[in-house]
Amino acid sequence: IVIVAILQKNRRCLWAFVLLPVLLFGYSDRFYLRAKSMNPLAERSSYAISNEDHVGDVLDALDVVEEHPVLGIGLGHSYRTRRITDWKTESWEVHNGLLHAWVFYGLLGLIAYVSFHASLFRWLKKLQATEADPRVRSFSQVGLAYLFGQFCMSCGFTPWFYGPLGTDILIFFVLGSLLSLQRQTLRRLS
Repeated sequence: IVIVAILQKNRRCLWAFVLLPVLLFGYSDRFYLRAKSMNPLAERSSYAISNEDHVGDVLDALDVVEEHPVLGIGLGHSYRTRRITDWKTESWEVHNGLLHAWVFYGLLGLIAYVSFHASLFRWLKKLQATEADPRVRSFSQVGLAYLFGQFCMSCGFTPWFYGPLGTDILIFFVLGSLLSLQRQTLRRLS
C-alpha cells in the first residue's frame, strides 16, 4: 500500500502509513517488544525464541557460499547444517532470498536474480508512468507494489518467494495479465 501511495504521489495516504507504525510502536508494549527482539545484542525475550535459529540458518548458508561461491551447490541438492541441528540437520532452502539464490545457483545465479528483479521493477515503474490505458497503469502499480514487497521481505529472514507454487501462479498471472493488457493497448493504437 505504501508503494502504491508513493507511485500515485498520494501524500496523505503515505503519511498515514508512515505514522501508523509509529503510533503502534509508541503505544503498545507488544509491538515494541517484537521490534526489540530483532536486536541481537538485546536480552532474550519470548519474542526472540526463533531469531537465533534464523540467524543460524543464514550463517549455515554463508558457510555453503564460502565453500561453493561461483557455481553454488545446484538445484535439488541439500546442505548439512551445523548451527540449527535442533531444527533441521539438512536444509533445502535458506530463509533469505538473496542467499538462497547464491547457495543453489552460485554467484552468477545471484547476479541474474538481482538483475532480473531490478529490470522488472524498472519496467513496471516505467509502464505505470507512461502507459495511456488506466487498466495497465493500475495493474502495473499493483504488480510493482506486490513484487517489490515480496522481494524486500525475502531479503530478511523469510524464504525466497519463488518456492510455493501458489505464489508463482499469482506472480506470473499478474505479469501475464499485464503483458496481455499492454499488447491490447498497442494494437488499438496502431
